[in-house]
Amino acid sequence: MSQENVELVQGGFAHFQEEGDFLEAIIAPDFVWDMSKFSGWPEQQQYTGIEGARRFLRDWTEPFDDWEIEVEAFHDAGEEVVVILRQRGRSKATDMPVEMHLGQVWGERVPLGGPVPMRDLIGVCRSPSRSSRIQQV
Repeated sequence: MSQENVELVQGGFAHFQEEGDFLEAIIAPDFVWDMSKFSGWPEQQQYTGIEGARRFLRDWTEPFDDWEIEVEAFHDAGEEVVVILRQRGRSKATDMPVEMHLGQVWGERVPLGGPVPMRDLIGVCRSPSRSSRIQQV
């Protein structure tokens, strides 16, 4: 089953890269993107469902010009898939380039996870609450 999970997540990322939108078929209706633990996040703390994921992406990318995200690796983590990413953009406010190395954890009930700083990724992978939400740390 874990290889199937990796392929499902890879398909979701391929769709996002081609269409610029989430693959609705793999987003659970009760999906919650939880930013309440992400230090300094000034916007909405939780985003629910596919429309919530889209709203989060707009909030996350709005301060940037030329925003892009690149997959560096997919890792089979049993029931979950860990995706290592690098995002880049240019700040609209300062015109300075910005880059962030991050991870996302995808699971059966949480097909999309938000940005997790690399130093915190191990703790997120072990979080018992991940079956229904991703918490930003």
